[in-house]
Amino acid sequence: MDFEELARTAENSLLWDLYYMTLGYLITTNENHTLIRLHEVVVYELYSREGDIFIEKEFEIITTFLSSRFKRINKSSSLWFWTKKLTIILILQRFVEGKDVRAFHECLVDRTFKSCQFHFANYYACNFLRWYLAMLAIVEDTERVRSIEDQVLTSCHQNFRDVSLWGLLETLITRGSKSLEFMALHYNTIVQSLPTKDGRSYPEFAATDKQAAEPYNINIEHEISWLLSADCSFRTPYVSLLRPFEPNGNREVWRRIESLLVTKLEDESEQLARFEDHSSEHYRKKKELYETLDYVIEEYFE
Repeated sequence: MDFEELARTAENSLLWDLYYMTLGYLITTNENHTLIRLHEVVVYELYSREGDIFIEKEFEIITTFLSSRFKRINKSSSLWFWTKKLTIILILQRFVEGKDVRAFHECLVDRTFKSCQFHFANYYACNFLRWYLAMLAIVEDTERVRSIEDQVLTSCHQNFRDVSLWGLLETLITRGSKSLEFMALHYNTIVQSLPTKDGRSYPEFAATDKQAAEPYNINIEHEISWLLSADCSFRTPYVSLLRPFEPNGNREVWRRIESLLVTKLEDESEQLARFEDHSSEHYRKKKELYETLDYVIEEYFE
């Protein structure tokens, strides 16, 4: 069936019926690509008829879905991809045109972090944040980039076990022009499928060195020290911080980090030796921390 022809020739009442029908299916069968395609076509047609207020409401509904506690919605790759398209229409295009996008930006960021909070190791939400941060970097919205990066770090501090969040942090630490170039190409592919309205076209981007934002500049030594003070016994945070670090660039910092880890390892070893009850929960946690530190030191410093 030609969905474009169906939507273009449908009366308003039928078009709205199709919209509500497909919207309902997004909640229950969110990976049905035929229904998602129909929903997308209907949305574009209603957008052309109803104007900006309609697409703004669609954005509100979809981001609400994605910040829900329902796993099948929250972790839907199709809905997150649809959100990229809505983000281009409502935020990125308007930002380039010099319009105020603060409310939509704040709503999007807040609900994406809620999605990460409600569903552990939410790869799709973190991948969306990675894309959105890259796009903000390309359009040189540095203030918003730094704000989101700080939120990512805070979220990582709140959950040592979340491999998706820590993986996102690692990509921010290593971000450069090559990764932005890939994201720009991805964006340019998406906009080719988007509708134009009122003669407005979507800007195309090429991530040159001039446009490439600096990597997220965090104090690795401070972060490692913080993890140790919090008795973090999970490997992922240490690995995500140390793997991108170039020791040849600052050997003194690398030596200080090694000293922090070794001192903590020795302290944990002494505490473990004093335990009489090896079946206690406290002993188990201490042993996990010791084994993690031993692994990190052997992997990165020997």
